[in-house]
Amino acid sequence: MFSNFGSIHFADFAAQEGDYARFSGAMTEGGEVQLQRFVKEYSPGWIQPETAIEQGNAANYILSFAQDENMEVIVMGTGGRKVGFHD
Repeated sequence: MFSNFGSIHFADFAAQEGDYARFSGAMTEGGEVQLQRFVKEYSPGWIQPETAIEQGNAANYILSFAQDENMEVIVMGTGGRKVGFHD
């Protein structure tokens, strides 16, 4: 239910302790399942992708993961959008 005080709207809901942890866990598990399905369906047999699910600032996690794994190249799709090269 929503309450209205002039132009300020808010939901009549207060999260309980542990709600975020449960929500976060469910999102992570769901993401892992979806990602594994995607890899299985779209990866050619001669490529063995490594997958990872993290939460937080994407740039920080990508760079941290690349450093931890001593990666030299990061390839990221654009979802079909046309993009140019950036310096």
